[in-house]
Amino acid sequence: MTPEILANLRNILAVLYSDDLSIQRVIADAGILPARIKFNAAAIDVWHFILTEATKLNQVEILLTVVEREYSSN
Repeated sequence: MTPEILANLRNILAVLYSDDLSIQRVIADAGILPARIKFNAAAIDVWHFILTEATKLNQVEILLTVVEREYSSN
């Protein structure tokens, strides 16, 4: 994915999932370990950390699948 697509995705996810509990639920469903994520930041920054980690682990598609199940109309 291009940096522009990841930035757009980050911005959308920060709106859809802005609280820590929702964010942690989504990443758990995607198999991303919460220990690797900094949660003491604004939602947009947390999603930046998550997408960076998901990209490293080739888990962006899995993350998108989890989000699509909840927000298939987006």
